[in-house]
Amino acid sequence: MTPLNHVEEVVLVEDDHQHAAWLRSCIEQQPGLSLAYWVVSVEACLHLIQGWRGKPPALVLLDLHLGNGSGLTLLPVARERWPDTHVMVVSQRSDEHNFVQALRRGARGYLVKDGDSDAVAAAINAVRRGQFLVSPGVARHLLALGSAASNDAAAAEAPPEPALALTDRERQVLVCLAEGLSYGDTARSMAISQSTVQTTSATSTASWTPPPRSRR
Repeated sequence: MTPLNHVEEVVLVEDDHQHAAWLRSCIEQQPGLSLAYWVVSVEACLHLIQGWRGKPPALVLLDLHLGNGSGLTLLPVARERWPDTHVMVVSQRSDEHNFVQALRRGARGYLVKDGDSDAVAAAINAVRRGQFLVSPGVARHLLALGSAASNDAAAAEAPPEPALALTDRERQVLVCLAEGLSYGDTARSMAISQSTVQTTSATSTASWTPPPRSRR
């Protein structure tokens, strides 16, 4: 539990001013959190990380689609310089290449911006406590990939789809998360521990290798 007089700092990396204002309001809903810095570019964030002095921030909210580059390039740097800092990706779309790469590079969660401030605030609170988080939109995407794997035989002549082989437990967990259940509610509904839910959702993502991007 965070002491009442202790404030944890957050770094926001977002180049859209409207989204940044919205995310700032979500941060300020959480007691004990303070927005320390807001940067809008890859270069500005690298400069901030490399020049940081003192205790690292508790949380980084990272947009991947920055105007001058990809937020993915920042993840290894942040993880190396701030190993105890939790990074949550907040993106406008659940692109399969990006969310898998983000989680594999150390992000603790991937949340799709959908205008639900309560969901974002809850996600911020979960990730700052060290929980792994997959948003309902990402869970639905993973389920769709699992369905594509199951239907490969029937679609033999169709272009190959990204496929994800899910275990029964992984599928059950993702169904609950896709319906908007919290990790705690998912654990109770399946009679398993919350840590098992987090581990299962993380494993289901890490077990999929996205196909290479097509070259034009």
